[in-house]
Amino acid sequence: MATFPDVLPTYSSVEDTDQNSQRVKFNDGYEQRLVFGLPTNKRLISLKITFNVTTAVSKTINDFLNARFDDQASFDVSTTFRQNVLPDLTASPKFICTRRSRTLVTNGRVIMSITFEEVKEP
Repeated sequence: MATFPDVLPTYSSVEDTDQNSQRVKFNDGYEQRLVFGLPTNKRLISLKITFNVTTAVSKTINDFLNARFDDQASFDVSTTFRQNVLPDLTASPKFICTRRSRTLVTNGRVIMSITFEEVKEP
């Protein structure tokens, strides 16, 4: 299992948790909620993070994410990353990168915005 490069986000991260369930609303005000599958697979994190890094570090991150895109493999994050960005979690989740952008701000500095989505794998 590959581990994301040990780089911490510069700016605050945004953690979204989508609690996926099916809801049926009746006209009398009652509602029924259903969870299909395993409940733990329905609470997945979407993590939006921003880095302000050098072009060399940006290349390292891009190369890592390109390799994961080529083989469609998930990856985990380092303990340092997890403790600083996801302090409430005790285990390291597995992620895929679903979106990224890179902006050259000044000579030698790049701002990268990356979106990770948690995946459950055996």
